[in-house]
Amino acid sequence: MSQSDKEKLIDIVIGEAVVALLDSDSQIKGSALIAKLHSMAASTSDNARREAIREAIAEIVVEFPESKMGEARLQEDMRSSQITPAGSKKH
Repeated sequence: MSQSDKEKLIDIVIGEAVVALLDSDSQIKGSALIAKLHSMAASTSDNARREAIREAIAEIVVEFPESKMGEARLQEDMRSSQITPAGSKKH
């Protein structure tokens, strides 16, 4: 996949997350976007899409500095509940 295609896919997954938040009448803020993107990553088996979601999360952490704490909290919650992405194996 070319760099341009990767960037388009990142923009697409961010857009999908924003639309999902708007549809659910949620606030559009960094921590909410990150949570939605993690949910999207957990439900896809497409590795390119999962990588785009990971990069989208990284961009959001940079653009929304207040979301860093939310990201750390979400990561801890995911570890404690043992959530794994679709198609991955638990060891």
